[in-house]
Amino acid sequence: MASRPAVRRMDGRQPFVARMLDDAAERAPPQYAGYIRAVKPAVVGAANFCDAAFPYVVMAYHFLCNVWKQLEPYNPEQFFPLIAGLAMCFFGGSYLTLIAAVEAVRLSVWARLYAALQVLYKNYKLAQEANKKDNQRDDDNDGIADVDQVSNSELFTRKVYVLAQAINPEQTSDAVSAVWGGFLSVLATIRIKFAQFITLGVAMGDMARDAVGPKLLPFFHDALPPELKKWDQTIVRQIFATLGVMLAMFLQTVVGGFHAAVRGSQIATGSAFRLAKAHNLIDKDFDTQGQQASAVGLVLAAAGFLWQLRNGFAVPFPLNVLFLPATILEAFLSLSLTVGL
Repeated sequence: MASRPAVRRMDGRQPFVARMLDDAAERAPPQYAGYIRAVKPAVVGAANFCDAAFPYVVMAYHFLCNVWKQLEPYNPEQFFPLIAGLAMCFFGGSYLTLIAAVEAVRLSVWARLYAALQVLYKNYKLAQEANKKDNQRDDDNDGIADVDQVSNSELFTRKVYVLAQAINPEQTSDAVSAVWGGFLSVLATIRIKFAQFITLGVAMGDMARDAVGPKLLPFFHDALPPELKKWDQTIVRQIFATLGVMLAMFLQTVVGGFHAAVRGSQIATGSAFRLAKAHNLIDKDFDTQGQQASAVGLVLAAAGFLWQLRNGFAVPFPLNVLFLPATILEAFLSLSLTVGL
């Protein structure tokens, strides 16, 4: 067999994805083959990015684990409520969907979800190791990896076989079902809450239309051409419904930001007083539920809400860089709600 240089790969996946897309383009009808080839650079780039980014994600995870081990003698988990409370107090209005999702996960599916993610990670590591070994196999000892001497279809079958041998099917199936079910249950919980505001917005729009609509209707009726005048009432109704929903969403942000400030201040001040007592910074008999503690919480809540209001319920630079992971999760959850997953 004529020798050829081995394909450079990153854990074997980027060339695998590219070859599978080439094979799909060859097998697809001509009218669809062009679309497959058009998306190939984006798909291959995404696979390449995942391959390149994942080791750094794992590295960051292990780094955080090592930092945690170094901090364990100082009992760092005692500061988590304080930090979380302050973040929620001053920035909660920017992450209403994420806060609602975290609360839903904590109350309903956290234990099962955590166990499922551990199972998936374990099986991923098994599959990754098996894939690396398969990419290095050279059974005919010709100096070329076997995966570089098979057709695209054979490569796909080979990789599926390697994957099936490496992972535990029952554990993986149960874990995927648990993660997907937990995700859908969280979305359902959040969607119900947001649907209430949409309903409120439509109702406010209807009330505004009943009051102002009759005065605007002649304007739209005269502005439309004769063949489209039948749309005048529909246009007015949709305009007021849209404005009502926009107003309801704005009010939701304001109310959500206020709630986040109050709730965050309660968490932060409660944690701060407990820490202060533990380190003998305040008197042991100090009443954490008394008027003085409540006054501190109210001042912190007011400061947090005014900070959010002043910044338009957005995280200013450079703090937005620090909160980038939370921003990405918020955007993903909002998109999932929008497309109706």
